[in-house]
Amino acid sequence: MTQTPAVYERLPLVITLPALADASSYRAQIAKDQNFDNMWAEFTTAKLPFRDGDIPDGDYWLRVRGIDAVGIEGRDAIMSFTLNARPEPPFVIAPLPDGVVDPITREFQWAIQSEAAHYIVMISQDSKFSTTIVHDAKVTDNKFRLSDPLSPGHYFWRIASVSATEGTGPFTDAMPFRMPFPGPAMEETKFDKSQMTFAWRAGAEGQRFHFQLARDKEFKQILHDENTAATQLTVKRPDGGKYFLRTKTIESDGFEGPWGQPQAIDIPYANPYWKLLPLMPLIDLLL
Repeated sequence: MTQTPAVYERLPLVITLPALADASSYRAQIAKDQNFDNMWAEFTTAKLPFRDGDIPDGDYWLRVRGIDAVGIEGRDAIMSFTLNARPEPPFVIAPLPDGVVDPITREFQWAIQSEAAHYIVMISQDSKFSTTIVHDAKVTDNKFRLSDPLSPGHYFWRIASVSATEGTGPFTDAMPFRMPFPGPAMEETKFDKSQMTFAWRAGAEGQRFHFQLARDKEFKQILHDENTAATQLTVKRPDGGKYFLRTKTIESDGFEGPWGQPQAIDIPYANPYWKLLPLMPLIDLLL
């Protein structure tokens, strides 16, 4: 029984034991004390592993023996174990495993766990959480927002519920997520009579950028859509008015980050109406 875990954090309780070569069934006892005076469960089964779906959290002792085909029982094997499955961790909403965190909102969200008074949220760069970047043990809402941005890259997060009666429950599995590069902000815009040029900061090696220019902030009326590895882009100058542009980063492995915040730009009219006012009488004669 040396390979059998001593701590369990999930229900139903499933205790896996190595099968005995000559055993056709097993007798098992679970007790609250080492002398097996305070018995929780006793049963005989022909199947492994042992299961119990309604056992309270706590410290227990397991005693098990094999029974051969003629009913002769062997020697006892005894081990202690701990069950800490409550309160259960909440269902995660975002980011899901292998998901993406918006680099602007930097928000994590989960379902409300009815037994939880608060939650513990941890973020690390390794799945074993040997070092933690974030460890907040007093999150009272069902969402958590990073106060400081994380550098773009791969991370892990996990969450546990804490109740007034059960204390701290088990953590979720380590869930990998990605913090993408945000869309680059525009730094400079140049106009001439027929075209305009937008520029932004250079990205990391191998990155590309997706650029869009639209008439509306919902980007349903797109005038220009282009992927480029350059850090500036020249497009045909549209008529005067307000337009919207946005960019997002495409990383070297093809992963596309979220769109950056849309930016508005006012393009001067080529022939403002007030410049035509002195010519209006002549225009009337021509008409």
